[in-house]
Amino acid sequence: MKKVILFAALALFLAPSVAHGATLRAGTDYSLPADETIQGSLYLGAGSVAINGIVAGDLIAAGGTITLNGEVQGDVLITGGTLSVNGKLGGDVRVAGGNIDINTEVPGDLAVAGGDVGLLSGGSVRGDVLAAGGNVKLAGPVDGKVNGAAGTFTLSGIVSGDVDVHAGELILESGAKLGGNLTYEAEHEATISSAATIEGTIKYTEGRWNNFNFAIGGVAFVGWFIGLLSMAFFVVVLMLLFPRFSEAVIERGMKQFWRQALYGLIFLIVAPFVGVFLFTTVVGWMLGLALFTIYGLFVMVGAGYGNILLGTYFMKLVRKKEVMKPTWAIALLGVLLATFIGFVPVIGWAFVFIFFVAGLGAFFMHDWQKMRGA
Repeated sequence: MKKVILFAALALFLAPSVAHGATLRAGTDYSLPADETIQGSLYLGAGSVAINGIVAGDLIAAGGTITLNGEVQGDVLITGGTLSVNGKLGGDVRVAGGNIDINTEVPGDLAVAGGDVGLLSGGSVRGDVLAAGGNVKLAGPVDGKVNGAAGTFTLSGIVSGDVDVHAGELILESGAKLGGNLTYEAEHEATISSAATIEGTIKYTEGRWNNFNFAIGGVAFVGWFIGLLSMAFFVVVLMLLFPRFSEAVIERGMKQFWRQALYGLIFLIVAPFVGVFLFTTVVGWMLGLALFTIYGLFVMVGAGYGNILLGTYFMKLVRKKEVMKPTWAIALLGVLLATFIGFVPVIGWAFVFIFFVAGLGAFFMHDWQKMRGA
């Protein structure tokens, strides 16, 4: 088991580090003044977000309107309605929202999905670009390759690498200069300005653009993104509001990992059958409804504790301690580890599921024994 955890811990290098502390903020509005610096990473959720100061780490944020004019020295991961990225950046940028403008240099890769997406002329990307949206326009230079999908995809800047696009319509304006190959699928051939240049080959495949399927895929991506942020905030709430209870649950899971995993698996399978049986009885349907409500609550909380358990197990191995108490930072680390390990087909899913049922079992048994007065 320890070898598996150590191997899976390599996923840490794919995620922003939270092991050295971070700042959590939530509210109606949040503003970081230009003369202030956040030491470490910043995690926040607010209706309106304005970053004018310095974040000496990663920025993970969700909000209605987010404006980044300051400096983020790490990676940026944001989602919201209207997003504007103008400040100095230090790493990769991942953005999902309604209207998105990137008007600064991105030192790493850019992954963006939204209704209207724009890499403005004042922006640039040193790495690769993955862009999806209703309307996507890349006006700034890209040093790497471009992969995209959009109703209308417009290129008017320099792309050093290959371009691979699926779109309803592809447009190359006069400023477009492609250093590699152009591969695209669209309803008709691209509109290419006579002043645009393509150094590589052009491969066109006729295909019908399905806005409905793209919309479903976009909603799914944004939903996953918001779900990730929601789980991150949820585990922090568990640790901050219920510290002693959470420590007791995680301690149980650490000491009796496989036993708690078995309890969690039994609860996960048996409870729905009991609920269905109660629904078939005349007097039991209300109990069945209550059981399913409780079941959903336990699964949600169990998932949270499964993530915290993963983060705690990881830090115990890294720091080589006999006992490791969970903190909210470790809880966030667990969410990130679970997310990226879960990208690995079959093995990754199974690994995350085991921690989920262990967290569920530890939470259920701790609750059960408290109710019994044990």
